[in-house]
Amino acid sequence: WSLADLIDVCIEAKNYDKAREIVDLYVKQVGADTRYYHMLANAYMEAGKEKKALSLYEKIKALDPNDQYINISLLEYYEKKGQYDKAFEELIDAIHNENLDYNTKANIYEYWFSKFQNAKNIDQQALQAGNAFMETYPNNHLGYLILASYHLNRKEYQPCLAMATKALEYDRANFTAWQYLVLSEAPLMETDSLMK
Repeated sequence: WSLADLIDVCIEAKNYDKAREIVDLYVKQVGADTRYYHMLANAYMEAGKEKKALSLYEKIKALDPNDQYINISLLEYYEKKGQYDKAFEELIDAIHNENLDYNTKANIYEYWFSKFQNAKNIDQQALQAGNAFMETYPNNHLGYLILASYHLNRKEYQPCLAMATKALEYDRANFTAWQYLVLSEAPLMETDSLMK
C-alpha cells in the first residue's frame, strides 16, 4: 500500500482525524510535501468540515506559498463562504504564482469575471488583475492580451488597440492579438469617418 492509498482508505471511512495524523507524520519525516494535505483538505470540504479544510489550506500556504494549487483552493473556499474580497486576493496571488501555468491563470481570470460581471467593483478588479498579469509576464504578449480584452469588453477601443499592438510586438503570429487589433480598429475608423 502506498501512503496515498492509506490516506484514501481513511478518507473513505470518514476517519479524517486518522488521515490527518498520517499526513502530519509523513510531512514530519519527509518534509514539506503538500499533496496529501490537499487530499485531506478537499475531503474535509466535501464532508462539510470547512474550518478543518481552511486550517489545512493555511498550513499548505505556510509550508509552500508557491504551491501551484493553494491559491485556487483558497479562492474556491472563500468564494463558497461569500468572502469575495479574500477570494479576489487569492486570484491575484494565483496570477503572481510562478508555479501555476498561464492557461490555468487565464481560465481562473475568465471564470471570475464571467461569474461576477455585474458586481459593483468588477471594473476595478479586472484592471487590477490585468495589471497583475502585466507584472507577472512583463516581457511577454500574455499580459497585454488580458488588458486588451479588458478594454475591448468596455468598448475602450484606443487602449485596446494599444495593448493589442504591444502584444504583437512580442508575438507577431498571435491570432488573438490580431483579432483584438481588428475589433478595436474598426470602431475607431468608423468614428473617424463620422467626424470628417
